[in-house]
Amino acid sequence: MQTKVVAKADQTKKTAATKQVAMAKDAMKAHKIKTCVTHMENAEKGMSKM
Repeated sequence: MQTKVVAKADQTKKTAATKQVAMAKDAMKAHKIKTCVTHMENAEKGMSKM
């Protein structure tokens, strides 16, 4: 997912998706799987709008 985000040209959407991926990583480190999934889904939704 992170690779897809970095490759996008729309800076606004790219920034939002990057934040979601970062929050997903933090949630994974904290063993909060549901939260991680939610952030990854949000990043994916933002990517599909690009």
